[in-house]
Amino acid sequence: MLIVIFSMIIFFLLLPIKYVIDIKINNGIKIKFRVSYLFGLVKFDSTKKKLKDKSGKNSSVISKLNKKNSNGENKFDIKFLSIIFKFIRELIKKLRPQKIIINGQIGFDDPCYTGYACALENIFGIRTNIKYNFEQEIFDLHLYFRTQICTLFFLLFMLKYIFAFIKCNFFEVI
Repeated sequence: MLIVIFSMIIFFLLLPIKYVIDIKINNGIKIKFRVSYLFGLVKFDSTKKKLKDKSGKNSSVISKLNKKNSNGENKFDIKFLSIIFKFIRELIKKLRPQKIIINGQIGFDDPCYTGYACALENIFGIRTNIKYNFEQEIFDLHLYFRTQICTLFFLLFMLKYIFAFIKCNFFEVI
């Protein structure tokens, strides 16, 4: 009986988590995020819609991290920042999309900037269906990302960095 339970746990941990991010940018940003597990039986859908924010305010996490301790020094150090950058870099590698679709139109007020955007597409080698408009200012994009990740490997990855954050007192900062 114990072997059956253990094999079921391993089976569920080896099943992939599939996620889809669908972003539409046109006079604001609309983001759809969908996660599915167990061959689509367990799903989580989220939709966010926000207008362009030009206030330039710091987010609450950044403002908390910028607080100073009693000596007037910042509460975090270079080691903390290196762990954060390493975490973000490895998370991007793990969650790298298997399928990317980019459709839309881009045009800036200066045709030079539109040319730069065209060059960036060719530098990164991403196949897109973007139409570049050199005559008028327009920004209408639809981005679609889809991939999957194994649950066990993702949990081990997250545990590795949770212990690293605990070791450098990250939770005391926040």
